[in-house]
Amino acid sequence: MRSKTTGILCALVTVTCFIPRALADRVIDADNTKQNADYRNAPTAQDQSNEKSQVEQTAEMRRALMKEKGLSVNAQNIKIVSEQGQVFLRGPVDNSREKQIIDALANHCFGSNYKNELQVKEGK
Repeated sequence: MRSKTTGILCALVTVTCFIPRALADRVIDADNTKQNADYRNAPTAQDQSNEKSQVEQTAEMRRALMKEKGLSVNAQNIKIVSEQGQVFLRGPVDNSREKQIIDALANHCFGSNYKNELQVKEGK
């Protein structure tokens, strides 16, 4: 019994030691790394206003995005940043239809007080 337990333990240790190394060799580029370089001086989530009304509006927009059926994960994960009363929408979306849907949701949540900087992924 003891040798069987030791054998199982050795097998588990071997597997857990080699799997992370195999995965570490894979390099996966972020989808919008090049786009982020374009926004070096633009407001980021750290600049997000903590004013209650702006936080509520941003949360309302995020809820509307998540509720909307048929949006890609990219579209659901766009950046929504409020700074000094202005809202910025950034990130990649899969197609122009998603960009239009998000634009309509933003117009409903923020009126005309937003800037749509969403970019349609190339080849879509």
